[in-house]
Amino acid sequence: MLGNNDKMFIAATFNDNGYVLNFSDSSFDTFTLNSVGIPIKTKYELSKARSLAAFIDEASDEEIIRLTKDLIDYTERFEFLKEKAESLSFIKLKEMVSKFSVGNSFSSSMLKNVKSDFNDAYIEKQLQLMLQLEETSPTDVIGKSKELLESCFKHILDLYKEPYSSKDSIATLRKKAFVKLNLDASENISSKNNDDVKKILNSFIQIVDGLASLRNDKGDGHGKGQKFSELPKRYAQLAMNASLTIVHFTWDTYKNLNP
Repeated sequence: MLGNNDKMFIAATFNDNGYVLNFSDSSFDTFTLNSVGIPIKTKYELSKARSLAAFIDEASDEEIIRLTKDLIDYTERFEFLKEKAESLSFIKLKEMVSKFSVGNSFSSSMLKNVKSDFNDAYIEKQLQLMLQLEETSPTDVIGKSKELLESCFKHILDLYKEPYSSKDSIATLRKKAFVKLNLDASENISSKNNDDVKKILNSFIQIVDGLASLRNDKGDGHGKGQKFSELPKRYAQLAMNASLTIVHFTWDTYKNLNP
């Protein structure tokens, strides 16, 4: 059983001046939803670290241990978090939670390369998260709409073994993915795409560009100044629906070409 000192130690280990590792607000919500079924940042409406502490204060031991183990696993996966993983407090925390066993969480599969986890279930999971966030945080919904598109394009390029750079914009990723799928109307690749279909495909270009800009201006892409004002819920819904339309069409096209 976890004591109060144990819980305080867990919260303190992952508290970096209000931040938790390298998570944005939306990615932290995604992570905790996949781990313990709760978008913690949205639920407690505090900083990420304080939201984590609030969750630890009232959650069951099993939930706390599950999330802690998932955070440990996440930390050890990335080279840029090596300093954290090698810290004395992190090593002690790892030793402490190793004494506890919990059932497998969904996040262990979600944290793997997108190559192994992007599928219809993943799309549905992201949709459910966005639906939970749209009332309380339209900003995060806009950010997740763009991230879902980017994940879809990267995954398809991975499957085709098509190289891309970490510096590639989402517009570039879209272009490369659409070329592989014979959807790039500007290249007139497929004779099956009549003019009306081409008009729709060309509109996808504008939507992808618009979502990227909207995420930077009104999403969670950058820190916000004093004059920042969040867009109404309907704009978050627009971003979500536009993203899902392209993602479903793109993913369905890949599945049709690769039964």
